Amino acid sequence: MKKDSKKGSLEAFKDRFLSIAPYTSIQQKNALIRQSDGEVDPMVIAELLGLSPNNRFEAIAMIFKAREISVSDLIDYNGKCSECNYLDANSLSIPQMFYKDDCKELDISVPIALVEDLTELFSEEYINNLKIKDYDELEQKVFKNNLILFDPALPTKCRKCGHIDKTVFDISSIISKSSISNIYEQYMDISYYSSMTKLDTDSMIPFEREVFLGLIQQKEDEKTKAQNAK
Repeated sequence: MKKDSKKGSLEAFKDRFLSIAPYTSIQQKNALIRQSDGEVDPMVIAELLGLSPNNRFEAIAMIFKAREISVSDLIDYNGKCSECNYLDANSLSIPQMFYKDDCKELDISVPIALVEDLTELFSEEYINNLKIKDYDELEQKVFKNNLILFDPALPTKCRKCGHIDKTVFDISSIISKSSISNIYEQYMDISYYSSMTKLDTDSMIPFEREVFLGLIQQKEDEKTKAQNAK
């Protein structure tokens, strides 16, 4: 019975994240514009991306999951080793942030959810009646579950000295591979080299936009090659 309870609770949590839809190019652009204006609240950015999180920590997790299906499941970045200062190109996998160790260590004595505060899971009356020791124990269980369900700090090993760092990404750097100015350039290229309008581009998922631009570039390269061969 306990095992079924664990399975049901975990499946309900996973289903919530599996139901996340990719964000469109216009949603991505609007989020980038808000970030360029200084907006860093994950709840606001999540809403702009069409997500409905319950709290800030869940918002961050949902943004990463939406990025995985909208742009790419890999995040490329240049990281510096904290031990030897070696600068190296790295690639981190978003799926590895979720469901650590296949959730074998998940504590099912508490509800399965990503939370910031215990009152998101339990009533204030219940919390207030707990002894300090019991409160601390409950808090440890909940936040240990948090890191099993979603851990944004992934370990990276330096290829020079072998030192392991943990990398935490700011949401402003992960919702797009392109800057806002690059996205406007892409709009111009798509409109110029195809019959598609800005509205058509806005409705694309970001990875579709990248694929379409790649096809345009390939076609133009073939045209140039054919002209040079004459």
